Amino acid sequence: MESYSYFENKKTDMELHHYTTIETLALILKNKTIRFNRLDKVDDLEEITISSDGINMSKYVFVSCWTKSDEESISLWKMYANGKEGVRISFHDDFFVEYEIKSSPGVDIEDGKTESLLPLSEILNNNYIFMPPPLKRSTHYFRQIEYIDDVSSKCKEIIEFNNTGINMRIGEMARYKNKRWSFQDEYRFVLTAFPKNPLLDINHPLQTNMIIEMIKNNVDLTFDNYYLKIKESAFDSMVITLCPSATESQEILVDSLIKEYAPNAKIKDSFLKGRVKFK
Repeated sequence: MESYSYFENKKTDMELHHYTTIETLALILKNKTIRFNRLDKVDDLEEITISSDGINMSKYVFVSCWTKSDEESISLWKMYANGKEGVRISFHDDFFVEYEIKSSPGVDIEDGKTESLLPLSEILNNNYIFMPPPLKRSTHYFRQIEYIDDVSSKCKEIIEFNNTGINMRIGEMARYKNKRWSFQDEYRFVLTAFPKNPLLDINHPLQTNMIIEMIKNNVDLTFDNYYLKIKESAFDSMVITLCPSATESQEILVDSLIKEYAPNAKIKDSFLKGRVKFK
């Protein structure tokens, strides 16, 4: 059976890289999850203040940030891996757990069934709804960042209210950053969730209007971060790159974590070891 990736439904075997701390690595390995951060809590303040039609959408968007650049980045080491004490983790694509979901009331799926990164019970949770569902062959939940001059102008028409309801260009959310961030060469997994009335079924005639009113009133979700599960098999090809200035004690810590939680993962030294000294 052919394997398709998140990358525009094309057959591929590509690595994604994520710079982080040893502490976060420990949580990823122990819990076998990746955290998605709310967009209004990321380090790019322009993304935090993005609003459209008077609504700040960043509180409903959750992102996990990666790069496809195999070349190590000094800037990313310093910003996200604490320079002298972090790691870079690398996974081959398609590393999230997938769930088979079928067409049902509230979810219309072409061909009747497909794979999703969330079970149907989470897509249509009592307290929130993920729109659109993160289907494997959808282009909505994985995107390459576009670096532009004016982020706010590009995003101001993402959401529009009209007499018949609401029009959202969800594929445009969390897609744009200012050119000053282009060194990140960033790719993102993106989830979009909105609050819903827990007392009404998703197909209740008033539910859609209730969701729209909650968005208009900036009603908070019941969570600030979201976690997706990693496939067990993904850890077999996982690569952990030690930071350029890794100490012996840090190597011991990472090695211990791997032996405990991912014995088939590979640890390697940074290409920049002996070439860069972080202060």
